[in-house]
Amino acid sequence: MDYQVTTPATTSQTTVAELKTHLLLFGDNSYDAELQGILLAAEEYISDFLGEYLVATSVRVNVVNFDDTTLPHKSASSVVVNYWDTNNAAQVYASSNYRIDVSGKYPTIKYSAQPAGKSSTSTYAGFITYTTSLDVVPQKLSRAVLLVAAELFENRNNSSEKASYATKLTAMRLVQSLRGW
Repeated sequence: MDYQVTTPATTSQTTVAELKTHLLLFGDNSYDAELQGILLAAEEYISDFLGEYLVATSVRVNVVNFDDTTLPHKSASSVVVNYWDTNNAAQVYASSNYRIDVSGKYPTIKYSAQPAGKSSTSTYAGFITYTTSLDVVPQKLSRAVLLVAAELFENRNNSSEKASYATKLTAMRLVQSLRGW
């Protein structure tokens, strides 16, 4: 199922202090703003590979119809279902008309009724918005973020393709065992 990020993470799960320790930048605060941006990029890289977001990220999933809809992330909060009305304007669908079933690997929206007055001309019947993040970030993921962030920091200008490949390979080996868990 396709989704799009509507509000990317603005904070990182790994702290700048942890990255500075990893990079051996003790007492040097001149890179803090850059390091925060690098951490966000590293976590986004890992999240894209993993298919799950480490910190709160808002997403939108388009729905073709109002049959049961399984969400593409394991954790979903602040779920809002919307439908397109006959004027092709987005309307919030009352939460009393659906429930969120979390008994499976991924949450599923189960509808008890179809929206009245929905559009017949729109490509999608509606969309679902929610916030997702991992409840617990395994240590392997934290180490992978540090590896990728260190590579991004160390090779800001001239990146050696060989060094970059080795770092990404190590990070992906750490993450691979968790993919789809």
